[in-house]
Order: sequence, then structure tokens, then C-alpha cells
Amino acid sequence: AGVAVYASDAWHLQSRLSDVLRRLLPAGTDPGDFELHAAEIKSPTHGRPAAPPVWAAIPHDLRMQILREAYHAFRTYRPLDARFPLVLFGAVVEGNNRDGRAYEEVLHKFDEMLARRGRDLGERQTGLVIHDKRAIERDVQRTAQTWREIAGRMGQLTHLADVPLFADSRVSRLIQAADLTSWALWRY
Repeated sequence: AGVAVYASDAWHLQSRLSDVLRRLLPAGTDPGDFELHAAEIKSPTHGRPAAPPVWAAIPHDLRMQILREAYHAFRTYRPLDARFPLVLFGAVVEGNNRDGRAYEEVLHKFDEMLARRGRDLGERQTGLVIHDKRAIERDVQRTAQTWREIAGRMGQLTHLADVPLFADSRVSRLIQAADLTSWALWRY
């Protein structure tokens, strides 16, 4: 799943998500220590091995309230420029190659959205993909570069400014927003 946000809105959306934590976490806790990773919020003792279980110290009802309010921040977000709305999208696929196919679907949905927006506005639109840092980084970048030069199963990516970039989701509320989107789609 992904979240497409115009560059001038990125800070504002991140601030809204951080505000949820600042308002709701107990006094004396640092919101920067808490990643909005939905699976960890719901079940903190079953989190990723590398992630400290900071959510385990937060009562279940409060964790669920934080999730609800984080999703509310998406639902009620209004961009600075109405021509560039917040777009949430994702892909659900069946079969053995779910991750590769889903990733290709999401990249193409993003590319198609940029093409459509460019046609509507009469100017070429390009975008950056920022992905959670993982061991698959090199493979994803190589594959995306190939799709930028030669069409893949779904066509050529023509509106990406560069190969996908990778960052640590613990420090990026936008990557956390994509995780919340993915988790909601998975739960649906």
C-alpha cells in the first residue's frame, strides 16, 4: 500500500500523525519512541524482532484509541492545494509471488495517478517513492529501474523521479502512514 502526498503537504500530514501521539500518550513519554506500526500497536508482544515493545506499556484501550485517531487524521486531512489531494492506494494479490506482484501493482498505481494528474493539470507530474528500509532494497531499486527503462508486466514507469528511496520507518511518519494504509487494507 502507499500514501501519495504532495510535497508541500508532507510536513502537515506528518505533524497531524505526531499530534495524535503527543495528545494521547501518557505524560513523560516521548512520541518519537513510538512508531505508528499498526500490527505492533494492536499486538505489541508480537512485534518485529528488531523493534522494542514500547507499545506493551500502553493500555490496550489507549492503543486502540491511538489507531482510531491516526486513521481519523487521514480521513479528515485537507491538503493545502485542493488540486493535490491525499491519495491512499494498495493492491491485494493472490498466488506465490504476492510481494513482487503487489509492489509492482502499487508502483504502477502511483505512476498512473501521476500521469492522470498531469493530464488534468496540463503539466508533467513526477513523484518519489519512499519505502521502508528492508533487506530487499537493492532488488526493488534494480527492478524499478528496469521498469523505468523497459515495460514490465503492467507497462513502463514514466513518472518516477528516481528509483525508490529507502528510509527507516521509525523516523518517518509518512512511511508509518503507508503502513497504516496497508494494515487497514489487509484487515479489510
